[in-house]
Amino acid sequence: MDEAARFALTPEIGEQVNKSWDAILTAILAQMSTQPAAVNLSSGTETYPFALDTSANAQQRALSEFKKLANSEAGLIYMKADGTFRCEDRHARMTTAASVWTLADTEYQALELPSTRDDIINTVRTTTHAKLVDAAATAVVYAQANTVALDPTSTKLLLGPYRDADTGETIGATDVQVQVAGVDYIANEAEDGSGADATSSVSVLVNIGASGAQFTVTNSSVSTVYLRTLRLLGKRVLDRGTTQHPATDSTSIGLHGEHAVEFDMPYQASAVVGQGAADFFLGKFKNPLAQARRITVLATTAALLTQILTRDISDRITLSETVTGVADDFFINAVELSVTANGHVMASYTLATAADPFSALYWMLGTSVLGTNTLLAPF
Repeated sequence: MDEAARFALTPEIGEQVNKSWDAILTAILAQMSTQPAAVNLSSGTETYPFALDTSANAQQRALSEFKKLANSEAGLIYMKADGTFRCEDRHARMTTAASVWTLADTEYQALELPSTRDDIINTVRTTTHAKLVDAAATAVVYAQANTVALDPTSTKLLLGPYRDADTGETIGATDVQVQVAGVDYIANEAEDGSGADATSSVSVLVNIGASGAQFTVTNSSVSTVYLRTLRLLGKRVLDRGTTQHPATDSTSIGLHGEHAVEFDMPYQASAVVGQGAADFFLGKFKNPLAQARRITVLATTAALLTQILTRDISDRITLSETVTGVADDFFINAVELSVTANGHVMASYTLATAADPFSALYWMLGTSVLGTNTLLAPF
């Protein structure tokens, strides 16, 4: 993840049109010089009409892009203990009903059990982004603003972020057209354009990305020439069609006061998915629940040591505690291991509630029967 926090997206990743999140992640990983030990990517629940189009060319870090993709899928992206890069679709935890470890209160040393209104969410507003795309590939999506000097028999690498010619805002682009020499790129022997045309001495190789392009410009002449014009035509992809999908529970608000949460799904274009996400999150968090946030387990027995060394993120475990009355299932969200002074392995687990407003009785296409004990997943 630290590598992802350092790696800036490049146009070599290419356009991401009608791609699922696993395909987009694969394209990003392919350009990173350092690879994870292994990769395990859940297939995306749907495809996104456009992705990476809102990511600043050569500035957006891969880790930030992972967050956008995770939000759009309402899924999870994390590293497993063995170094596997894992992306988990939104249905993975919905359909994981079996607990793999049950702990009584005598088997763990610390339990963090918050009891604040912040854990109750009774208003949810999700945002989806239906992109607006030009009908014809005739818009100027990139235009060089300055004159670039090209030394004799040299090559320069130029980056060009897509911008709206009218507003100057950063945009995405698709169906970018092949450049025509003398029209889309023009070179001259004089910096002010008063000299002889030198376009024939210049070649331009373009890598088309989702939010910008990379130009490899070569001057084959033995003299310095000046690149005065460099542009690309295509269809603008505009992120101006955002829609909010609200879900609220007046009973919960009356009892506990309003706690509203905004959830942005940057590449999600489906209003049905956006509303489904809002309804699901509301149903999950609108009422008070026993929310164990963190536990610590000390490997005082061989059985506990085996469990500690086996458990990983997204494992479902069961906790029971007599004083607070906790008797619920939770998913492991993070694992921290340490060794005490007397040589015992100690594990601290950050937890997320497994409480499900629909009791995980989901109907899945081709694997179960839709009837009285199953229902369609909310999104």
